[in-house]
Amino acid sequence: MIDLLRRHMWLFAFLVLCSAGPILSGVQLPGMGDGLLSAVDQDSEANAIREVDGFRAQGLWHDAGLGQAIFNNRYSGLGFENGDPNLAHYLTPEGVYTHYPPGPEYLLYVAEALFGPEPVSRLRIVPLALCWAATLFLGLCVRRRFGATVGWLVMLACLAVRPFYDADIALHMMGYTWALLMVEIGLSIMSNRRALAFFGLGFLQGWMSFDWVFLVVLAPLALALAMPLISLGEPLRLRIGLTRTCLVAAGFVLAHGLHFGEVWAYYGSLGRALSDMTDAARYRSGTVEIQGTSSYIRNVFLILFYYIQSPFPISVFFWRPDADFRNRLHIFRFLGLTMGVWWPLVTAALVGTDGARKRMRLATLHLLKRWFGITGLGFVVSCAWWIVMQNHAFWHLFLHYRHLLFWFFLSILFIAVNIAPLVDHALIRLMLRRPPHDWIGSRLETQQRNKTGRLTEIGRG
Repeated sequence: MIDLLRRHMWLFAFLVLCSAGPILSGVQLPGMGDGLLSAVDQDSEANAIREVDGFRAQGLWHDAGLGQAIFNNRYSGLGFENGDPNLAHYLTPEGVYTHYPPGPEYLLYVAEALFGPEPVSRLRIVPLALCWAATLFLGLCVRRRFGATVGWLVMLACLAVRPFYDADIALHMMGYTWALLMVEIGLSIMSNRRALAFFGLGFLQGWMSFDWVFLVVLAPLALALAMPLISLGEPLRLRIGLTRTCLVAAGFVLAHGLHFGEVWAYYGSLGRALSDMTDAARYRSGTVEIQGTSSYIRNVFLILFYYIQSPFPISVFFWRPDADFRNRLHIFRFLGLTMGVWWPLVTAALVGTDGARKRMRLATLHLLKRWFGITGLGFVVSCAWWIVMQNHAFWHLFLHYRHLLFWFFLSILFIAVNIAPLVDHALIRLMLRRPPHDWIGSRLETQQRNKTGRLTEIGRG
């Protein structure tokens, strides 16, 4: 048993690292009960709980499978409320929400059937379990594809960013969509050719949300294009990336097609259903209010600035935490590692590394060129929704900054893969200098002898 633990100790430790985020989220459950909703998106949670109350009272198909977001006064003050002058943009006169597929509400309905409607905190076991499994899957995929060192570096960086796991107990779409995207990313970085799973992922994502459409559909293609940039010598698998993207898109479209069928059945008229969906799209994009191409482009830059630069780590918010800072704490912590001061610092480090290698007449790694390629891919996939659906992006800053998680992951993976050899080099030198009775050092020494027939110090001469 001890030998087994020794052989697999680092794997167990890695699984604990991957589990740390979900555990940090899960320890909140006992104190939440019925009164506290997830800080990630309380409004959507309140709407979803009221909709499921309606399902249980009136039947799941009372409104063609759609939920009444103002069915009762539970969690009054959160989510949609009677008397809101803008309510007509979101709900039908009967209070039915038609614009997004009700996948999260269906999962909540199943959770209530399994665990009972109260306490609400117990229902969070379902998203927590799914997110935990997805995080383990992503970590193991990175570890298997790029090695243990890269796996540790990537998952440590993810643990440092709270939005990577703080939605794990959310009852609405945030936890589910990110869990499914982690699975999609994990499958995309693997070199196998199994593509049908992407159709299923697209279909499930299509039932969870609409605003993640660009992330869900473009992620496999972006990762296929990114692999040769992340790791030199990696072949470009464009055909596989395109196939996966098409399958994800097909599944996503099918899910939304079925949801459109629900809206059609609810209205009893194809024309009214089409009008409802197109009006919602026009309102979210801002074309109703934004007049002219120049105004549209100006708004694009404004939104990008607001998302990427406004919560800048070196700012008055950092030195003087006020109410505005506290309201944007999660965004601050996230962007401090994604863009903020770290992006130009990493860029400067890559410039210096390329220059040093050139002066030493070593092989050129083109790190800076590859880094800008990664930045471009991350930007396009993560920011596409903000550019297309400006009005929706502007009013949902507290949610849509999570789209940057893909950009963050891509950037961290690039950095980890390219510094992993240096980390391995330093660790091996450190371990080989430990006393002979140290089993870790002895194991590395034995592996080194097995490889070379004699003990060598890596990096000497």
